[in-house]
Amino acid sequence: MGKGTNTFLKCLLMFPFCTVISLAEAAMVAAEPTKAAAESGGVSLRPLWAISGYLVGKNSTWGEPEAKTFLFKSLDISRDSITFDGQVCKGVQFQKEMVAVTDYLRNVWGVTSQELGIEDREIQLVKTNCKIIGFQEYLRLSDNRLLVLINGVYFKFEPLLAR
Repeated sequence: MGKGTNTFLKCLLMFPFCTVISLAEAAMVAAEPTKAAAESGGVSLRPLWAISGYLVGKNSTWGEPEAKTFLFKSLDISRDSITFDGQVCKGVQFQKEMVAVTDYLRNVWGVTSQELGIEDREIQLVKTNCKIIGFQEYLRLSDNRLLVLINGVYFKFEPLLAR
């Protein structure tokens, strides 16, 4: 094999390792107390979120290549802010309500719970005043994952908890 092939194979073999290290570092950073929390005597234990999977919808403006670039991107949601993909919303107000999964997904997102692999009968709908695409309205599953619709792609976010 040529030198370029060997380099490519080394990079390919290192990718999973680097991904795990990056996620671990993100989780550690998320677990570090903020200066304000430290000064108030409390420590924030909110999770950092990362995209773990996606489904490209039938009417999506994005395809597989665009969706794949979002894998493992992190999301931070605090009491009054949302930070995602280099964008920050401050002064966010959250409104939460329980909705019937089948009706909501069919009528609002145009997809079935089976397509998304959701078994819940009811799901928490979170509405915000945030202008970041996908975060005006998102869903929180009973297993604490988030489901966010961005440009016709259904992204699943897993909480990254530091131990």
